[in-house]
Amino acid sequence: MEKGHDQKALLFVDIVDSTIYYDTLGDEKAQTLMADAMSTLSDIVMQYGGEVVKTMGDAVMATFDSAEVAAKSALFMQRIFQTNAVSVLAQPGELKVRVGINFGDVVVDKDDVFGNAVIVASRVASIAKPEQILTTRDTRDLLPKELIKASRFILKKQLKGLPEEHEIFEILNAPDDANVTTIDSGGTTSLTEELSLILSHGDQKIKLDQNRTVVSIGRNEENDLVIPSTKVSRHHAKIELKNGRYVFTDKSANGSYIAQEGEPLIKVHVDQTTLYQSGKIYLGGRDDESCLVCFSHQ
Repeated sequence: MEKGHDQKALLFVDIVDSTIYYDTLGDEKAQTLMADAMSTLSDIVMQYGGEVVKTMGDAVMATFDSAEVAAKSALFMQRIFQTNAVSVLAQPGELKVRVGINFGDVVVDKDDVFGNAVIVASRVASIAKPEQILTTRDTRDLLPKELIKASRFILKKQLKGLPEEHEIFEILNAPDDANVTTIDSGGTTSLTEELSLILSHGDQKIKLDQNRTVVSIGRNEENDLVIPSTKVSRHHAKIELKNGRYVFTDKSANGSYIAQEGEPLIKVHVDQTTLYQSGKIYLGGRDDESCLVCFSHQ
C-alpha cells in the first residue's frame, strides 16, 4: 500500500472463543487450527479483491475499496465457516466468526492503516456475537438496496474509547425467495415445499429432492452420475439432501472446484460445502469442461 490518505472499508474478523481450543487441543494443535482458519479468511479477502493488512493470532484485519465488497466478503466468510471444515482439526460449523465493518478516511503508512475509521471497525467487531456481521449506520447506508433491506438495527451505543454514539446494524443474508415455494392452503395454513436440485453432465440429468436424497458422482459406472475422465476419481463425490440443504462432499484425490452464482471459485478437497445457489462443479480440474457438472435449484 502506498503512503498517504485514502478512503477504505475496514473489516475485522476473529474466531469466537479461540482460547478454548488451546485448552482442549493443546498449544500445538490449537495453533495449527488457528493458522488454518486465518489462511481461509485471508484467501476469502483476496478472492474479493481486498488486502490483508495483518493477522493477529485469531483475527484478520483487511481493507476493501467499497463497503459493498467488504459486506459480501463477510457474508461469504460466514457461509464457508458454517458449512465447511476449514481445518482437519474442526468439524464443519464448529468454528464461528464475528465481523465488524466500517468505511471511512484512513492514513496509509507502509503496510498498515490508521485512523478513527479503523478504531470504529475494531470496536464494532468487539461487540458482535458469534456469526454476526455488524456495521455502522453510515457504512450500512453505502450498501446496495438488497443488503440494506437484509440489515436490521441492533442498538445505539457509545463504543469504547470513542466520544460519540453510533447506530449499529447487523448485515444478514438476503432472503433467497428462489429456494422455497410457499403454497397457500385454504387461507389458514401455508406449506413450504423445498425445491429440487437438478444436476447435469452432457446428456445425463438427475433430480435430487425428497424422493431421491443422495447422488453419487465419479468415474466408476456404478455411480449415479458417471464422469469418464482420468482426472475424476472412481468414487469422486456425493451430493445429498440433509436437513433441508444440498450438501456436496468431495472424497477424491484431486479435489473439486465449485463456482456458485455471485461467489468466487472455491476448492473443496476431502471436505463438504452447501450448494445454496445455482452453479458449476469442476471435478478434478479447474475449468475442465469434460469434468463439468452444472447444478440449479428448480
